[in-house]
Amino acid sequence: LATQGEEGWQRALAEQPDLVLLDVMLPRLDGFSMAAELRRLGRTVPILMLTARGRPEDVLKGFAAGADDYLPKPFNATLLRARIGACLEKKALRDQELELYRNLSLSQQRLDRELKKASTCVASLSDGLREDPRVMPLLAAFERMTSAVARRETELRATIKELEIQINASALQHQVGSIVADPGFQS
Repeated sequence: LATQGEEGWQRALAEQPDLVLLDVMLPRLDGFSMAAELRRLGRTVPILMLTARGRPEDVLKGFAAGADDYLPKPFNATLLRARIGACLEKKALRDQELELYRNLSLSQQRLDRELKKASTCVASLSDGLREDPRVMPLLAAFERMTSAVARRETELRATIKELEIQINASALQHQVGSIVADPGFQS
């Protein structure tokens, strides 16, 4: 548990935590700045701000800085546990989504490399060998298989693109939803 903004910052960078609980009013590096910097660095760790600064403009500033949730003090311990649980659950789902995306991307890249190797191999065959009646059925079967694999590779590429769009849309929707759901936004 870090009590200084700078100490918490160093730990968040070194340890890559599952959740960051931030007080807005920290010495040297305040919670708003720390949240904004974590987001600027591309960290997707959930950030829950706990603070005595509960005015609507502070809440909006927290969300704008990158907080996933904002809980003014004094807070109810049960509510805090529920919000921590919700943040961790969202993180687990996002981690699964990103892992799926990485695995699909790696599979698509391997498939693409193998298709290029196969194409190069077939192209390197001499005309005489290609026209050999014993080799022609094998080449025809090979061409059908590579065509089928190429179609699957194209479909996989489209699936990856859709997943990228969903991941980005989900992140944007979460940010907008957090701001709009805040009671201070309504006034």
